Amino acid sequence: MLNALAFLIVTGHAQDADAIKGLNTASADTVEGWKKGVNIFINFSQTSLTNWSAGGQSSFAGSGLVNMFANYKKGNTNWDNTLDIGLGALKQNGDDGFVKTDDKIDLASKYGYKAFTKWNYAALFNFKT
Repeated sequence: MLNALAFLIVTGHAQDADAIKGLNTASADTVEGWKKGVNIFINFSQTSLTNWSAGGQSSFAGSGLVNMFANYKKGNTNWDNTLDIGLGALKQNGDDGFVKTDDKIDLASKYGYKAFTKWNYAALFNFKT
């Protein structure tokens, strides 16, 4: 015996053309001056192995990343700066302490000046560990 079950779903959507007219056009970024911000990411993980015959160790790990930016725009001048700082550590079962798994400092700075219609002068500085 063959059993079959079928569903037919019909949906419809209606939109007001006047309400979305302004959403389809892209506007230029007109904000001048400094834009600054910070993003912070934190991650923890734990592995627990009990009576595990295939090998492996229980562990606890943690890591964090801080991303900071400061960008300047005024007239023909753009200056973009970012700083990333990351640190991570791992402790395995049977070890006395934590072991560093991530250590990062990344600083980038880019300065640009609009020279002509489609030409820019730019300088880039980058520091990494």
